[in-house]
Amino acid sequence: MMTSVMTQKLNTQMNLEFHASHLYISLGNGCMTRNLHAMGVFLRIQAQKSVTRMMQLFEYIKASGTWPVIKAVDMVDNNFVSVEDVLKQLMENQALRICALECLAEEIALDTNMATLELINNIRAEYQNNHEELKNILTIQYSASLAC
Repeated sequence: MMTSVMTQKLNTQMNLEFHASHLYISLGNGCMTRNLHAMGVFLRIQAQKSVTRMMQLFEYIKASGTWPVIKAVDMVDNNFVSVEDVLKQLMENQALRICALECLAEEIALDTNMATLELINNIRAEYQNNHEELKNILTIQYSASLAC
């Protein structure tokens, strides 16, 4: 069984993913209402990935013999000025989750809990891919706005 401290930290990460899924959905909805359909679809896909990560953590915590605690999510404001604004919000949120995950990975490595470390490393790899994807989209969007 995991320590209560480790369970709390995994639970925090799970709730960060839950919040991120709401952020993606809200901003995606805002994009759809502004006829930015491709961006809206991209954000919905990202929301689903966050939900999947949340559920992985949920199931892992539950399998360890404890119960995950899902916290209420404050409604996310989907007001934004530009696609660049959306991408910057997403990158800030992702940076927060990456930071928390990095700290968690360091603690798990000290604990030598290999199953938990493998789960966290898989999520870290997904974050790296998503972060690069967001940076590429932001670069393309910025280049397109300069060309106008």
